[in-house]
Amino acid sequence: RRLRGEPSRPLLPRIVRAARPAAPRGWMPPLAELLGVGRQIDPSVSEWLADLDRDRASWRHEALRIEGATADLLRHLGFGGEVRLFGSAASGFYSSTSDVDLVFLTGRDGAQSLEVLQSVKAYLESMGACYNLTTVFKTRAPLLKLTDATGIEVDMQVDNTLGMRNTALFAAYHRIGGPRVDTMVRVVKEWARRCGLIGTVDGLLNSYAWTLMAVYYLQVVGSLPNLQALAAERGLEPVMVEGADTRFAELELGEFVPESAAAIASSGALVCGFFHFYASDFDWRTCAVCPRLAGPAPGFTKKADLTYGDSPAIYVEDPFDQRTNLGHGTTEAGRDRLMYALRTATRRLQDPMEPVTWPMLCPEGFDVTLSQLFLKVRLREPCRRAEVPRAVWGLFGHCGALRVFVSTDNAQPVEVYVQFSTWQDLRMAQSQNERRLPCCDQPIALYISLGFGLFD
Repeated sequence: RRLRGEPSRPLLPRIVRAARPAAPRGWMPPLAELLGVGRQIDPSVSEWLADLDRDRASWRHEALRIEGATADLLRHLGFGGEVRLFGSAASGFYSSTSDVDLVFLTGRDGAQSLEVLQSVKAYLESMGACYNLTTVFKTRAPLLKLTDATGIEVDMQVDNTLGMRNTALFAAYHRIGGPRVDTMVRVVKEWARRCGLIGTVDGLLNSYAWTLMAVYYLQVVGSLPNLQALAAERGLEPVMVEGADTRFAELELGEFVPESAAAIASSGALVCGFFHFYASDFDWRTCAVCPRLAGPAPGFTKKADLTYGDSPAIYVEDPFDQRTNLGHGTTEAGRDRLMYALRTATRRLQDPMEPVTWPMLCPEGFDVTLSQLFLKVRLREPCRRAEVPRAVWGLFGHCGALRVFVSTDNAQPVEVYVQFSTWQDLRMAQSQNERRLPCCDQPIALYISLGFGLFD
């Protein structure tokens, strides 16, 4: 509203931090109580998801085409190995808005990731086969981003074997859970995306963390088993990848039978239960989202039992890499937004005065991620502050930038937000990642943002 020149008001009201007791020992999730609400919401969820999935089959077809074309390209460049889909495209929890994640498995120790990705980038640039080629090379896990001719976003990495094991684990959960679990997880992820609740640069969680939250909830209510715990119980040999034990049990269809209410709960009931659980029942102060140790309620995982103890405000542990907490980068403002959204969704879904429909939470055309389009960059010293606005505009003005916002205090680093009107303009601008600005001799790191830090 401020950017449009309208009177400003808080984006979200402040959350009062009341002490919330841990779930009592005899607690069981109120899934049975939500069966009626679930039946009411099921038709609208199904209709909403059917509309979302109109292009899902064609997206899957294009993802497989991109996988095959990339494999052909790497063979043409003389690289031996195998190209595989990973992430949601391979686990099954994908939608037509998902990115395509690719990994090139060289089968060699110490493979030169940068050499492979640089060769792919140079060839694609010479052929004009795609656009928005973006290098994210100055990180521990180098990444090449691009936009396919169909408009699908593609991320490519080399030898991300741990990511492949994560994908295999979630593909196993997807297969066991069936259509109900598939619907519930994808609806939650799409709700979070449209509500602007995804983005680590804005102090929020990433899409993978939302998937972990959904799976953990389903384990707690008995809709999914703990495949890692089952592997240990059955005495399966550890599968070590990058120093992490990645073993999990592979169950046959029908081998797992959900418990009690979870066996008859519809997708709508599971969605309602998800919101109720994290808004009201889960003690964020002392408990952690941890599919590795999950069990039926009331056996919640305690932060004190994990690597970082009670210190993180939000603890979402990676199933295999116990050193990774996906909630580590959340900010106080980001956590307020998350909790406000979860509590609002719960209140609306359980309001006896209104008919319960899914469009109440996700109205047609509602999509924060396509209305708040920013790139964020932090400039560190030495930096000639007075030259920053002109330098940034010189880099992005031709990409359709609308405005450049530069912090005026003396804090370090200098924060810059660049606003765009369309996603296409933003992605074209992001391809300037790791370029150097005249006002500071350093490669810049560009992050897609919803601008919450600017508004705050």
